[in-house]
Amino acid sequence: MKNDGGPAFPRPASPGAKHANESQAGMSLRDYFAGRAIPAAWLEETEGWEKTGHAPSIAKLAYELADAMIVAREKPEPAE
Repeated sequence: MKNDGGPAFPRPASPGAKHANESQAGMSLRDYFAGRAIPAAWLEETEGWEKTGHAPSIAKLAYELADAMIVAREKPEPAE
């Protein structure tokens, strides 16, 4: 299973929740990163705003960028 980074905006169960597992995980961090990467993916794929019909390749590139961001989060920062 691909690492989705866990929940992007988790919310714990409210104090009045009837069940302990009534939390909301929200979207995955991977989906959030991909959504944020769409503008960069669009520019990379279309070389500007004049071209259309590139949605599948833009979506693929956005998720490739999201996956790279998740991997980058897992690597320790180099010492300066």
